[in-house]
Amino acid sequence: GPTRGQAAHTEDADGHGLPLPRARRGAAGVSLRRRRVLGGGAAAPAERERKKRVDLPLAYGAWGHYMAKICGPWYFFFGLANIVWATSPASSEEELSRTNPSVLIGLLMMAASPIMILVEHKWGMVVPLMKEYKIPVRGIAYIGVGVPALFSLCSFIAGVCAILCGLVNLFAVLRGEVGKGIRKTEKAKTAADDFEDAVPLTVVQRLAVWWKHQREADQVGQLVVLTLYVVGNIWYGIDTLVVYFDLLAFVGAGGPSYWAPFAKLGGALLNLNCSMLLLPIARGLLQVLNRQRLPGGSTLSTYLPLRKNIAFHKMLAKVVGCAATLHIVCHWFNFAFAPKVTLDIFPNPGNLPFGSKPWYGAVRYAPWVTGALITLAMFMIFSAAPKEVKQAKYELFWNNHHFFILFYVNLLFHGPVFLYWSILPISLYVVERCFRVRRGMREVFVLSVKWIDPVLCLTWKPKYKEHFQFVEGQYLYLCCPYLASDEWHPFTISSARGDLDLDDYVTVHIRVYPKGWTGGLKNYLELMNPTGAYPLYLSHIDDAGRHQPGKSVGPDGNQIIKVDGPHAAPAMHYDEYNTVMLVGAGIGLTPSASIIRAILRHKWRKGFKPEIIHFYWIVRQSEIESFQWFVQLLAELQAQLARDRAANNVPDANYIEMNIYVTRAEDGYPTPPLRESAELAEEYRPFAPFTPRQLLEAMVHPVVKSKLQVQVQSDPTLASNRIGDIWIWNGRPDWDSIFAQVARMRVHPDIGVCFCGAYVIGKDLSECCVKHSDVGRDVKFKLFKENF
Repeated sequence: GPTRGQAAHTEDADGHGLPLPRARRGAAGVSLRRRRVLGGGAAAPAERERKKRVDLPLAYGAWGHYMAKICGPWYFFFGLANIVWATSPASSEEELSRTNPSVLIGLLMMAASPIMILVEHKWGMVVPLMKEYKIPVRGIAYIGVGVPALFSLCSFIAGVCAILCGLVNLFAVLRGEVGKGIRKTEKAKTAADDFEDAVPLTVVQRLAVWWKHQREADQVGQLVVLTLYVVGNIWYGIDTLVVYFDLLAFVGAGGPSYWAPFAKLGGALLNLNCSMLLLPIARGLLQVLNRQRLPGGSTLSTYLPLRKNIAFHKMLAKVVGCAATLHIVCHWFNFAFAPKVTLDIFPNPGNLPFGSKPWYGAVRYAPWVTGALITLAMFMIFSAAPKEVKQAKYELFWNNHHFFILFYVNLLFHGPVFLYWSILPISLYVVERCFRVRRGMREVFVLSVKWIDPVLCLTWKPKYKEHFQFVEGQYLYLCCPYLASDEWHPFTISSARGDLDLDDYVTVHIRVYPKGWTGGLKNYLELMNPTGAYPLYLSHIDDAGRHQPGKSVGPDGNQIIKVDGPHAAPAMHYDEYNTVMLVGAGIGLTPSASIIRAILRHKWRKGFKPEIIHFYWIVRQSEIESFQWFVQLLAELQAQLARDRAANNVPDANYIEMNIYVTRAEDGYPTPPLRESAELAEEYRPFAPFTPRQLLEAMVHPVVKSKLQVQVQSDPTLASNRIGDIWIWNGRPDWDSIFAQVARMRVHPDIGVCFCGAYVIGKDLSECCVKHSDVGRDVKFKLFKENF
């Protein structure tokens, strides 16, 4: 559907849905909407009605599922609080009675809680539709159980969240979303697991095995950081309990209940963890830390788990959620037994030692209002954060995460002491956001656009090279002001640093989803391509009246794209290893393409690491045509490498092995025609061991099964699927045998594994890195995995 600032979709000449803002006009003052419709012509309404409706994958349905997973446990606690408030000995006091607690509402909520949990566990990722009438059963049910909760102040916020959950489910049904559930995978057992099962171990032996496992998995630095974090939380939590139990004893009768210290425990843990929550996602800070070199040439990331920044952020968020639950539940029970004194001391007007006067003044109900808004903000953020929602519709993840503003502003008013906890991280984050805005305002020129469905190649250059100093493996954020001025999407840089330094360009390859932001970007670029022919080369006229390559301003008068970057990514540390394994799946090959391009074009000539490269790429047979740019790149790099080897510009010890795995291959599948833009340049042809057309033909028709990889590569006479340094396999890789082969034939003890692609593959690689690392055999695999 239309994103923020958009009115509707109209059809362009090629039938693509183009989101058009309400009041966007070109430089000549002619409405873009009118210009596009006159130039193209939309499909007739009758024709559109005849189109068969296609079921959409879960997006809002996934969001509603995670909303319900939060509402289920909440309904139990808030329902129980309703009953406790209504039956408390203090229920006749004015402060408690006017909140309208109800045993009936509490029982209804507690009964609904296990049903919600069961329904979401069993059918959570399947939008339930009545086949004939398409009745959104779950959405109606959640709204139905949400409305009664609104009649009690105790459960009001839970009712609001349940109604929001129901509305999101209703919208998912109206969009026609259908899901098939979440595929569950079992963790593979390692050799160490089998050994422990077969041989009973003493406690000391188990500790030794565990420590060996930590070293092999390269988790010692992570373990140190985690230990410091846990010890810090425990120490601060115990100290808070001691202080508030002492204060409770000092106040004596007439003070709050024994629930109050535990509520303050939750608040103290919230102060600590919320102050750290922004640090792992401060991109500028991560960039600085990742670039820090230590004596000996290693980087700070060698010892600190900087590549785990998103995992640490998620862990902090989970602790915040648990601490918030503890804080709310204990305050709710404390209010049930001591309503008047609770209102008197939270916030404290200053006549009791239990707390202190807030810096904004003693506002009697401020903690209640701000607490409700904080809870709502957490509900919106947490429910849209899971990977199923993020992968289905990135805008949901991005937009809901901006509730962090509501979250932090209300935290400052909810617990004034949080100001002292948060002043440094919030200030750091504000500075970071200011730098993002500044980076986004820098002028960039789009040089060319290439399109082979569904991959869009965007080639651009910054006005000043020094404004975009990147290394291979890093990523950037793109914004198209025409679509939305504040919506940014991450993409890995697919070109090498040397391409910018020597040839003045940067590339990103984008997989286009027609109904998403990427589809809108592609349609917008088509406004500057009246012929519809690709590649599209753009130019502008400079102040001297001369044509110059690149265009920065689009037909709507705004920048075509804005760029925020570069930003640190795990794969940027590839050059710390003499041996690397580069793994990509589909469009996830872009960081590997950037690294291979840099090594074969620039780094090996200068004697830089790594010396040995193992490249693995998984691609569907039906999608090979859209990767002709990569086919051309491989042919060029192989030709350049052959030329450099003939001239002795590359050391003999340097070795590259590239493996391409073609999945869902069908016999007789036609070879797509090679685009003119994918032909090999004249300068490479004398040295090329193969042409792009030959490589494309071999990829479309793989002849050797991937399960035979180790056997075939060990016997050169069987290598019927080899073309240059490239091996082409039919089927998916057997990671276990591949890692065993690399470990057995290794030259260097430490092997870096860089990956970008599907979560399932990343999980397999992580398990193999642990399984095949062995301190005793002096081999260690270290995984660098993308976190988008």
